Amino acid sequence: MTGANLTGTNFNHADLHKAYLFRANLAGANLQNADITNADFPEAILIGVNMIDANGTFINLLAADLTGANLSGGNFYNAALTGATFRNATLTGANFNLSEIKDVDFTGANLSGANFQDADLSNAIMTGVNLTDTNLKSADLNNAIFTGADLSGANLQNTGLGFAILENATLNGANLNHADLGGADLRGANLTNADLTGADLSGADMHCIGNPICIH
Repeated sequence: MTGANLTGTNFNHADLHKAYLFRANLAGANLQNADITNADFPEAILIGVNMIDANGTFINLLAADLTGANLSGGNFYNAALTGATFRNATLTGANFNLSEIKDVDFTGANLSGANFQDADLSNAIMTGVNLTDTNLKSADLNNAIFTGADLSGANLQNTGLGFAILENATLNGANLNHADLGGADLRGANLTNADLTGADLSGADMHCIGNPICIH
C-alpha cells in the first residue's frame, strides 16, 4: 500500500511479514511484538510508533521517520535503515547486528544496551545520545558525530571511528581495544578507565581528560 493512512492502528502481535507500506503514515501505531520481517516501509512516517519486541529482521526502513519511536527489545538484524530519523527514539536492548544505518539521525535517542555489532553507522548523528553499555564492536562509525554522547561502558573494540567527532563525549570504561580513531576529534572527551590498547590515534585531537594519553 503506497501512502496508506494507518495512524494509530493497533497491529499488536500482527503478522506483517513482507508487507509493502511505501510512504505510509503509521504515526502512533502499535506494532508491539509484530512480525515485520522482510517488510518494506521506505519513507514511511513512523513518528511515536510502538515497536517494542517487534521482529524486524531484514526490514526496509530507508529514509523513514521514527522520531520518538520505541523499538526497545526489537530484533532488526540486517535491516536497511540508511537515511532514517530516530531523533529522541528509544532503542534500548534492540538488536541491529549487521544492519546498514548510514546517514541516520539519532539525536537525543536512548540506545543503551543495544547491539550494533558489525553494523554500518558511518556518518550517523549521535549528538547527546545515550550509548551506555552498547555493543558497537567492529561497527563502522567513521565520520559519525558523538558530541556530548554518553558511551560509558560501550564496547568499541575493533570499531572504525576515523574522523569521528567525540567532542565532550563520555567514554568512561569504554572498550576501545584496537579501535581506529585516526583523525578523530576527542576534545573534552572523558576517557577515564577507557581501554585504548592497540588503538590507532594517528592524527587525532587528544585534548581530552581522564587518561594518560590526553594532552592537557
